[in-house]
Amino acid sequence: HMIGHLQTNKVRKAIPLFDLIQSLDSYKLADEINRQAETLERKVNCLLEVNSSGEDSKYGFRPDETPGAIKKLTDLEHINLCGLMTIGPYTDDTDAIRRAFVLTRELFTEGQKIVGDNFSTLSMGMSSDYELAIEEGSTMVRVGTAIFGIRPI
Repeated sequence: HMIGHLQTNKVRKAIPLFDLIQSLDSYKLADEINRQAETLERKVNCLLEVNSSGEDSKYGFRPDETPGAIKKLTDLEHINLCGLMTIGPYTDDTDAIRRAFVLTRELFTEGQKIVGDNFSTLSMGMSSDYELAIEEGSTMVRVGTAIFGIRPI
């Protein structure tokens, strides 16, 4: 799985390497993934990234634009939109983290109505907040730090 921001100039190299791109965070990136996937004659599984915390340091679609983005991206022939991904706010405030996850779950439910059964992945929660994410309906967590430790700088 590709996690983290994917630059458009890296898409051509990324598509053959990953089964799922978890960070589809802009229309520009979606168009490039679709274009490159067409040349490779394949569909790329993607999760739409939602900036549920509203933090300027994070990528992703704003919650208010997410339903429209889901509708628009399902029209791209070489993208298989499988669900949503969010990164909770960087805070010790568990209520703020939970609010971000609840909001994303609600958007996920709305997305299921738009896309159908294939929209089945809700990727929320990392090593520090995965328990809250699971409580709020996450179907996939990213716990690399808990497994491998903190990355050296």
